[in-house]
Amino acid sequence: MKRKNDSEKEKILEDTKNGVLDMLKKTIRPEFLNRIDETIMFLPLTKPEIAQVVTLQMNAVKKMLEPQGFTLNVSPAEK
Repeated sequence: MKRKNDSEKEKILEDTKNGVLDMLKKTIRPEFLNRIDETIMFLPLTKPEIAQVVTLQMNAVKKMLEPQGFTLNVSPAEK
């Protein structure tokens, strides 16, 4: 998969931000919308980043189960 350069990422973020703001204007009353000072947009997580999050969460579940006498084994294919 081809990595996007910075200008492509900025364009995607700007387009997404505009789309989100348009959607908010249609669904949220202006009085509330005017109270929002700043909107922060994040890039979507990559597959390796998602795998890291899953690993961290599964490790937390393992630690919670250990005192109860349970063992959780997760193979890479199940992540």
